Amino acid sequence: MIPIDLGRSADKLLWHFDKKGTYEVKSGYRIAMNEKIVEACSDPSVNQNWWSRLWSLNVPPKVKIFIWRLCNNALPSLSNLCWRKVVREVSCPRCGLAVEIVGHAVWWCSNPTEVWASTSFWGTIASFHGLSCDEVLRGLAVCLKIEAPESVCMILWGIWQARNNVVHKRKDHPVVGLVEGV
Repeated sequence: MIPIDLGRSADKLLWHFDKKGTYEVKSGYRIAMNEKIVEACSDPSVNQNWWSRLWSLNVPPKVKIFIWRLCNNALPSLSNLCWRKVVREVSCPRCGLAVEIVGHAVWWCSNPTEVWASTSFWGTIASFHGLSCDEVLRGLAVCLKIEAPESVCMILWGIWQARNNVVHKRKDHPVVGLVEGV
């Protein structure tokens, strides 16, 4: 039998996604983004094999490590370098319109967008706008069931190399032919 409290205590709202029971925007956002991926994808159990699948891809080891670093936000984007107090300027060196975070550099800047728009899966990528690189890649793996995820990894690698040419060599490397070269 459950005792009924006839005292003066008021009801209290608890957020069951947090150990303390308090709502934070960060946890709410994380839950919403996970729901978005689960709703958009028919088989969320595929995510459990994500890392095994990555390490078994038929791409050079340096590309696998690059993808791992991409998923863990461990690439030297200007925002990451600024956070480590290496640089002060964080504007994207290609478009100059946004802070260069990793996701912007490989998905959302005008140059990468041009590359992805020429692929058959741009619509799916665009639907994941605002998510982390890890979430975009997992979403692609689950939703598209890409037969050749190696292509996605190699395109990402090429986009990052083109970005590095702009940042370090001060020359714009055309990325338009990147999809055909993969």
